[in-house]
Amino acid sequence: MLTTLEIEATFTRTNIPYNQPKPDGTPRKLMDVSRIHALGWKHKTDLRTGIEKTYRWFLENYELSRKN
Repeated sequence: MLTTLEIEATFTRTNIPYNQPKPDGTPRKLMDVSRIHALGWKHKTDLRTGIEKTYRWFLENYELSRKN
């Protein structure tokens, strides 16, 4: 689950509220990557690592962006 990955990658302790009117959340959307794979492209970063890298980048650049 994406929210679980985000919580683990950011080392936060948070409570994500359960949405009673929408118990299944947003319908899952999957993308077909077969065409780009057929062209020879392959991902270099898995989802967990990408979230961790993005969060580290955010922490390192947050104050800088607040100054502008």
